[in-house]
Amino acid sequence: MLSVNGSVEVRCTLEEAWDLFSRFGDVARLIPTMREVQVDGDQVHATVATTLGALPITSRVALEVTGRKELEYLEAEGVSYLGETIHEQVKKIRDVAKDSAGRFSMRLDLKPSATEGCIVISYHAEVEAKGRLKRIYNAILKTKVPGMMEEFATNLREALEQPAVDGPPAAARPPAAGAARAAGPTKTAAAAHPGPAPAQTPSAPAGPGAVLPNMAERITELFAWLRSLLEWLRGTP
Repeated sequence: MLSVNGSVEVRCTLEEAWDLFSRFGDVARLIPTMREVQVDGDQVHATVATTLGALPITSRVALEVTGRKELEYLEAEGVSYLGETIHEQVKKIRDVAKDSAGRFSMRLDLKPSATEGCIVISYHAEVEAKGRLKRIYNAILKTKVPGMMEEFATNLREALEQPAVDGPPAAARPPAAGAARAAGPTKTAAAAHPGPAPAQTPSAPAGPGAVLPNMAERITELFAWLRSLLEWLRGTP
């Protein structure tokens, strides 16, 4: 059995963390490589993308909440149908039963932190398989699970520390000025103003000591403008 333990400090309240934990589907979506998440109450069905050696594979998984205590902990267990995956995607391996499965369990604990305004989320995960599948499971997950759980903890922290913003969803908001500049001219902008916007005329440096930094900055802007020009030319019929 492979076990992983760790913790992460998060700047939020226990209530805010529990609000996320009460939406298990949203928690599952923070697990690295989890794809096509479908939620049915406390049950989640999804696929996990990974590699077997150099071969990319996807495996069907099912997760379910098995225990919880408000503001304290959340427990879940899951099954990975790796035997099914091997039969369908890895033809060279013959001695693994199609119904072979790996098992996964996870516990997340919430505790106050010594740091004011923060809490600590501790995680414990276990992965287990038997027979021939156990050797394959270990080959895939022995080096991957610790990093995956660390990334999961980081995802939890970012999700909880992200400030709530009023207004339309991020996809509907206009991009920041910096992002638009980096992306180059859009098709709409190109239709109204053929060609990319010309590079701005460099302003005079503040003094002799600023010449080299300003020169480097202007060269960077020039290359960015040239990239925009090339992208615009490729996209122009």
